[in-house]
Amino acid sequence: MTEAPTEAWARAYAAQARSDWQVYKALQFEARQSACHELHFLQMACEKIAKAYRLRDDSVPLEKIRTEHVGCDKFLKNYLKSSEAREFYRGRPKQLEAATPKLVQLMKQIQALCPAIDSVACPTNVEYPWEDGSGRVIAPCEHRFLAPDLTTAQARTLLKIIERALERF
Repeated sequence: MTEAPTEAWARAYAAQARSDWQVYKALQFEARQSACHELHFLQMACEKIAKAYRLRDDSVPLEKIRTEHVGCDKFLKNYLKSSEAREFYRGRPKQLEAATPKLVQLMKQIQALCPAIDSVACPTNVEYPWEDGSGRVIAPCEHRFLAPDLTTAQARTLLKIIERALERF
């Protein structure tokens, strides 16, 4: 029996997201590299796991999901309503409700690191050089990324939730 194409794509996106996540985790301990590399793999892992979960929705065309670079925040909003997220926040529904907007905002910051999101309004990205307002060209490896701050308690929670989504897909 052959597998439906969307199921195969979803599995492949999840597998690649887990691989990107492993590289992200490995780079956290590599002090010699620029922060752009760590953030790049985090952004890619988030985007791909979002695509994998979104492919479970039959109403969204496969080609739309394959060609878009947005959706991490939508994925997170839906995931935080899932039984998996409720299990993570077991006995603390008010805490989950209060944390959701902050977690989604942080995910939007991670999503914005992708150069395809809005390179005009927000040219700063972790993958390609960009020009700042004064005409200076900046390489991501030479830029000090201030956002997202992944050292906060909220960020650590988001990273745990992402890891849980990756493991349970």
